[in-house]
Amino acid sequence: MKIKYFKMTIGLFPLLTMGSYSYAESEGESSGFGPLMVRSQAPLQSSGVNTRLRDASDFVDSELFLSASAASVWAESEDYTLDYYQNDIFVGFQMPINKTLKAELSYTFRYAANNHLDSLTISFHDMIGMSQNGREDVDNNRFYISSDDYTNEDFENEILGSSWELYLEQLLFDNESHSLSLGGTLYYNYLPSGPFENTAFEQALQLNYTGRFGQYHTVYMMGSVTHRTPDSFSGISLKEWAINGGIGYQYRPSFRHAYLFEYRRYEGEAEEISDLSEPVNEITLGYRLHFGLSAVELAVVENIINMDNSADIALTLSFRHRI
Repeated sequence: MKIKYFKMTIGLFPLLTMGSYSYAESEGESSGFGPLMVRSQAPLQSSGVNTRLRDASDFVDSELFLSASAASVWAESEDYTLDYYQNDIFVGFQMPINKTLKAELSYTFRYAANNHLDSLTISFHDMIGMSQNGREDVDNNRFYISSDDYTNEDFENEILGSSWELYLEQLLFDNESHSLSLGGTLYYNYLPSGPFENTAFEQALQLNYTGRFGQYHTVYMMGSVTHRTPDSFSGISLKEWAINGGIGYQYRPSFRHAYLFEYRRYEGEAEEISDLSEPVNEITLGYRLHFGLSAVELAVVENIINMDNSADIALTLSFRHRI
């Protein structure tokens, strides 16, 4: 009888302890992927070097990633009108060079194509009681940019950008709960023809913080400065230097599921064009499904505070795999 009772207890042990496992105890599972693989969707910020939240604590894993974004841009003021769709394909690879240094190489292809988000955006704003900000007064599915010095009334299927980024990150401090790192980005965009023809070489420097609070909670923070090439978007004169920041939170209650919230604030990059000179504020809600060494992310980006300098809404789907 005692032997049977002992065997039954051993058999039930995994079920009894399911709520108190350690992520590291499951062989073949990834310990996490850090912040969401999401870039800014604001017209000016997305057209050049772009800093995002990063995990300052992971200098062990190599990773392949592929991300696709669809955004609906609506911004209108006395100085300009921006009404179009932009889509991003973002692919890259990161790897550790040693225990305190890692590198990432990525490529972003941006293009204007009809992703039919206008109707969804209007319905979503109605549902949450947000103002349409004039969107309902114009036709859906337009590709229209107009300012004092530039007008383009039909650029559907045109390429908006083709850029490479090299990112290097150095670990500065690390213990069981807190990590701090310093990262630098070299950005090169080359688009030799078309209405958005451009060649730009830009740089960014960012400080990253990761805090781990218990088994389920992680906080990410980022502060950065970017140096951009002037006149790199539709004739708009840009500031050479901009300061940006962001904070994110991840709640991961189990191996499979993680829920993330991110807020990023980017300095307005236009020199003297009303709302485009004002800060961009974007919030992102995301869900990550883990399976083995891979993960799939779904995220939605919403512009807040100033409604005339970023995308109304953007949807992102990402696949990430650790090696």
